[in-house]
Amino acid sequence: MNLSSGQSYSNLVGVPVNAAACSTRIRVVAGNVAASYIIDKLLGNAGICGNMMPARGVSLTTAELDLIRGWICEGAPNN
Repeated sequence: MNLSSGQSYSNLVGVPVNAAACSTRIRVVAGNVAASYIIDKLLGNAGICGNMMPARGVSLTTAELDLIRGWICEGAPNN
């Protein structure tokens, strides 16, 4: 998935998950943190397809997760 500047929004918001077993899920549901699959992936919640994100390195901090949650709550603006 391309998450570079200018590409990330169109690859995240309102986009279904590629994995067949999770294809009913949406990566980011604007305004709805609980329905946004990306949160489950970042937290490693049950029911995700594949591995927890990020795949390499250290998990995101609470502050970083809060920023993502806040962005989703604000309607996931393309900023």
